[in-house]
Amino acid sequence: MRRRFLIASAFFLLPVSAMALDNDEELRLDLPHGEVIIAINQVEGEGLVIHAGGDKELLMESAYMPEVMTTYENSVLLQLAMGGNACPATYAWLTYDGKELHASKEFGTCQEGGELKKTDGFPAFIMDDGDSDTQQIRYDYDGKTIKQTKLTR
Repeated sequence: MRRRFLIASAFFLLPVSAMALDNDEELRLDLPHGEVIIAINQVEGEGLVIHAGGDKELLMESAYMPEVMTTYENSVLLQLAMGGNACPATYAWLTYDGKELHASKEFGTCQEGGELKKTDGFPAFIMDDGDSDTQQIRYDYDGKTIKQTKLTR
């Protein structure tokens, strides 16, 4: 299943050092502090298992392998597929700083796609507000938490 997304400008293309190798079984990301491996959770049969630094492990919900939307320093923005039609996609930032592996809480409006905007820090992700044709929601990440702001077109 292919998912669509918009990228505001070419500066968001993944640098060579953070390219993902996707073989439907695992996704390998070469981030500045080491490799991060994302795989389907074979033990429970659903969700994702993320490994980094030999002993760091994290579980995330997703029905399928995630799509890499962009990278920023030691973080990557993932589009997670929840399966079904009610909420086909959510998003999360995954960060590995060499000591800790952590993910932001999932965010989004249950729609596929959005627009990445350059900021002074992490790229902002802007999506249509599924409830209104005149509203959008901007999601800002500071390396730990997601801040949500409503925008009017």
